[in-house]
Amino acid sequence: MKESENAAQMREGLSFTADETERLMFISDIVENDALRYERLLDAEEEYDEL
Repeated sequence: MKESENAAQMREGLSFTADETERLMFISDIVENDALRYERLLDAEEEYDEL
């Protein structure tokens, strides 16, 4: 089973309060921003290596 399919099944069985949902969204945004920053860093390192 793919991880995305597993996540969808888990979400179906979960319920959160408004505060929990807000906190999860905040944490998700942080993780997404960190991932984008890391991806840009990797791209910059690749470009540097090519020089």
